[in-house]
Amino acid sequence: MDISKAKSKKEIIADKTIEIILNKGLSKLTMDEVAKSCDYSKGTLYNYYSNKDNLIVSAFIRLINKFTYRIDDIEVDENQAIEKKAEFYSEIYSKIFTSLTKEEILRTFEIILGSVNNKKNFSSLKSTFTKYFTVVLDKFEDLFDSKNKALMIQSMLVGLQLYKVFGVDFDKETLTKELKDIILKLCE
Repeated sequence: MDISKAKSKKEIIADKTIEIILNKGLSKLTMDEVAKSCDYSKGTLYNYYSNKDNLIVSAFIRLINKFTYRIDDIEVDENQAIEKKAEFYSEIYSKIFTSLTKEEILRTFEIILGSVNNKKNFSSLKSTFTKYFTVVLDKFEDLFDSKNKALMIQSMLVGLQLYKVFGVDFDKETLTKELKDIILKLCE
């Protein structure tokens, strides 16, 4: 099997999985639907992913990597840096926060925690999260000129996901505005 072709199919499958999760939700994801959306047989999916959880972990890693690269590539005019960055971060985190239901967040945590027993998935997740948090913390540290403030905002954003699991919810517009205000206050 051609390695570049295999990687390409694997990436296509992961990308289609992300699309389905974002459009229909994690609870609606089936291997049949992923296969159909990729125009592959279900057997082809199982050539690359041993089960749905492995596929979800792989898609999740791919999504985090795309997000990490997007954050890492942010370049704005220094005169507008704080306002544009605050807008970018508040929009992106609001979208993530409001696009998943509490059940989907719990399922994601369950899959991630379940990956502890799968050395390959755990190693990939650990590497991805280390890279992601390093990039995000570096960006926030540059923005706030403070490692403490960077850790504070990142912890708050992770904490918001836990709040949602326990039923505390916010509409996207309110969350976006409030996050932007918090980020701008921390920049003062």
